[in-house]
Amino acid sequence: LELAEEALMEAEATVEAAETATREAREREQAARTPLSEAQQLLQGLETEARTLDQVLNAHTDQDFTPVVEKIQVEQGFETALGAALGEDLIKRLHANAGVTFN
Repeated sequence: LELAEEALMEAEATVEAAETATREAREREQAARTPLSEAQQLLQGLETEARTLDQVLNAHTDQDFTPVVEKIQVEQGFETALGAALGEDLIKRLHANAGVTFN
């Protein structure tokens, strides 16, 4: 009986240590979620910007019209704001026959 009680006490101590370790691991995991989420959002923004730049730099039509973006000069630091303001209009062509109308 004494051996069984001793084994029970050891098992209970092991369970308590495991529960503590689990709780601490969950706390660390939760703390890591915020930076991960922020990094994923940053990555998503960069991927969107990269796709937009790819479209702008590789915009081609059957005819050779100049994209709007090639006629705009932007001060450093305002590129993102310009992209947000004009969006896909940046790759539209500046020519009456380009099939683009600006309202």
